[in-house]
Amino acid sequence: MNDEKTLSASLQTNTESDKNETMINLTAEGNAVKSQLSGNEYQFNRQGISDETLHKVGICRATADEAFELCGLRKSGIWIPYSDINGNPVMVNGRQYGRLRLDVPTDNCKYLQAANSGCHAYVPFPFIQEFKQGIDLFLTEGEFKNLSLVESSYQAVGLPGLYGYAHGELLPELKAALDFLKPSRVLFIGDSDTCLNYRFSIAAVKLAELIKPIPLLLPRLPLNGPKGIDDLKEALS
Repeated sequence: MNDEKTLSASLQTNTESDKNETMINLTAEGNAVKSQLSGNEYQFNRQGISDETLHKVGICRATADEAFELCGLRKSGIWIPYSDINGNPVMVNGRQYGRLRLDVPTDNCKYLQAANSGCHAYVPFPFIQEFKQGIDLFLTEGEFKNLSLVESSYQAVGLPGLYGYAHGELLPELKAALDFLKPSRVLFIGDSDTCLNYRFSIAAVKLAELIKPIPLLLPRLPLNGPKGIDDLKEALS
């Protein structure tokens, strides 16, 4: 892994004359990308997750030009960088892997990533440093649902959808988390409509085989309730 090609995000407060603006400096493959934001930090206003949590894991706004530098896609959105359990950037094809949550979804697609970058599990660093070994580990669909649980003191890893595996193997970040945490159980929690989605059942059966002897449980959200665990948390709070 090449440290010179890592992505870092740092907040720099401007002088008193322009203190209402904060500059986020993003460095990818040695090229600085700058975005001018209003206010001290960008306000995400995500359901069931605090802005503080999102900033802590390095999630930030990206203009179309910034997104092009980060992942080769000229679309604006929310940039979600990926790290391993030690906080090292997940590097793919010479740049840090991440996903872009589009401001304007296209063709029913909310997320984009660099071409030929594969599938990866989302590890919530630095929160995973506080995870304990030998207790339950939750798996969620996506990063935001993951962080919604994590900031409520649940141990969780995010999947890029329903599948925690590719080409018959566990996603490497998920395998590393399982090996490190040695959970007593894995709880795969999908959206409220998973009881009607046969693909969730297929994914769960395969996942159960791959994580043996760790038992897999499938907690369900109410079918007539909020869609995701983050939405449910927001509704209950």
